[in-house]
Amino acid sequence: MPRYSRGFDTDAAFDYLAKRDRKLGTWMKRIGPIEADQDGDTVGPIPALPSAPIQAASGPELTGLKLQGPVKYVRQPARKAATATYVGFMAELENVRNAVRAWALTQGYEPTGRPYEVYKNGVDKAFTADENNQPQGQFDVYWDLK
Repeated sequence: MPRYSRGFDTDAAFDYLAKRDRKLGTWMKRIGPIEADQDGDTVGPIPALPSAPIQAASGPELTGLKLQGPVKYVRQPARKAATATYVGFMAELENVRNAVRAWALTQGYEPTGRPYEVYKNGVDKAFTADENNQPQGQFDVYWDLK
């Protein structure tokens, strides 16, 4: 039986997303439906993630860079992207990417290209935990939208 939480048929949305991307469908099946909270209420509406324009780089084009290995400097124009902030281990970024993509698709956007992240507190913190075994990695995850 279809569920009409958040204003749309969630079963139909799941079927549509699972057909478009089998990995995403497997992940959505693994996490399962959102259950009622401790008070017996269903989870309230999740606020839509803003699709924010990525600010164009200001200043002159960089020149004279000496890059090592297979690194290439490319300056990208400003564009629209779905974004999420995540605190945790780098190993879980795949789930965050899938969630951002699922949100974009259910909101009527078409993700394009590949997702990318900003490591807000460095690469080393992406792999470490503090003394309470809490992850220290902080990331902004982006997926460009058509």
